[in-house]
Amino acid sequence: EREESDEVFLLRRVFAAVQRGSSLYLETARAKYDEIFKFATIKYGAFHHDDCVLETAAESWDSRACVGLNTNGTCTQADQSIPVYNTPHSNVVNVTCDSCFVGLKANFFFNIQIANRKLVGFQGGFTNGTVHGGMSLMTTVSRPWNVGVDKTMPIADDASNPIVQFNIGPVPFVFWFELQYEIFGGLTLDAAASAAVGANIRHHIGDCWIKWDPQNRWQHSTIDPSTELTPAIRGTGSSFYGNTNVSVTYSILFFVNHLFSYSFNFQPGFNLGFTGDSELKRLCQTGSYAVNFYTESTLYLNYPWNVIPATVTWGPRNLWRLDHTLLEGCAQ
Repeated sequence: EREESDEVFLLRRVFAAVQRGSSLYLETARAKYDEIFKFATIKYGAFHHDDCVLETAAESWDSRACVGLNTNGTCTQADQSIPVYNTPHSNVVNVTCDSCFVGLKANFFFNIQIANRKLVGFQGGFTNGTVHGGMSLMTTVSRPWNVGVDKTMPIADDASNPIVQFNIGPVPFVFWFELQYEIFGGLTLDAAASAAVGANIRHHIGDCWIKWDPQNRWQHSTIDPSTELTPAIRGTGSSFYGNTNVSVTYSILFFVNHLFSYSFNFQPGFNLGFTGDSELKRLCQTGSYAVNFYTESTLYLNYPWNVIPATVTWGPRNLWRLDHTLLEGCAQ
């Protein structure tokens, strides 16, 4: 039985049927792909095709998709400011994140192999990936103040809003992304002032994938990203001193319906001191930047986990970490 609308689908298998008079009563359960296919190789990805010929040799085609939180159309800048904190019933403190965003631009793919109704191979992730991100906290205070911040923003998406949906015969496939954002930390200003400090970030990751098979179990690629940092600073001409210690966690979750999920997590952190100089009319920041990438994955197929000594989940595991990179600059 299959029921489908423009946004959702339901695939079920019948395990019992009873006829009562002219009525037939069916008992069903949600079907999984290894119950439907005895043998199958299912692949999704972006591939070059000879029919896609560029008009000139100088042209290039970027097949990568952008999955991001608060990104603009280029996947490299914030779309809008995000409110973080303000004092209730007063204008003593107002904190917004002028450039809080993350965009992962990559070719996403997955491969599934089923034989004799058992999972014999799985691989998923992305290739040629680049993470663009930013955090610039704009803080305005009318008197000396310190602020603690702990804010979570789940940006829910689900199978009702798929990025890709297709059928193999009558059998539907769909995958989608869910995004989450959390900012945690504190900041202090010792005088009435308005200042924004932070950085724009670019990490070129390359290929990042996870795979599983009965012989080798879980395997994951290694990454060694390149890093580019650009200070993001602006403020008033008043004299003040401040500091901030803030970490942000961006989570991008990739779901292939009833097959597997893959979570890619990007966790940048800043420890910055900043000073406003009314005579020089400038704002300077100095401090450090650190970042951690980690992933986790879950399989949902009906594999006999009690027979094969493996687990359904992998991770969370750290992939790469960068500590205490100098981050300084001034703006007038």
